[in-house]
Amino acid sequence: MTEMLKGKRRNLKIKEWGEQLDASLAKESSHLTGILKRIATTLVPTGTSITTLPSQPSDMQLPAELDKTKMQFKSLETHLETAEQTLEKVKGNIVEILRILQ
Repeated sequence: MTEMLKGKRRNLKIKEWGEQLDASLAKESSHLTGILKRIATTLVPTGTSITTLPSQPSDMQLPAELDKTKMQFKSLETHLETAEQTLEKVKGNIVEILRILQ
């Protein structure tokens, strides 16, 4: 009887952890989707492709565009680092749940 109660309690805890993990994964998925959307928007803000260049940009536009591109790239690097850290946390949570299940 005691073993059965322990088993039920363990199953409830596993179910709780699973639900928490599902919620965490959904939140992180939403967060990462937002990052990817911002990356796409940053890379192609006007719908022009890399091969579509202005006919004759002025010499003053080039340094400003270069600075803007560098800042956007830095921002993207930061977002990707954050995403990688988040994925590592999720991986750690999954490993912990699998360890508990064994």
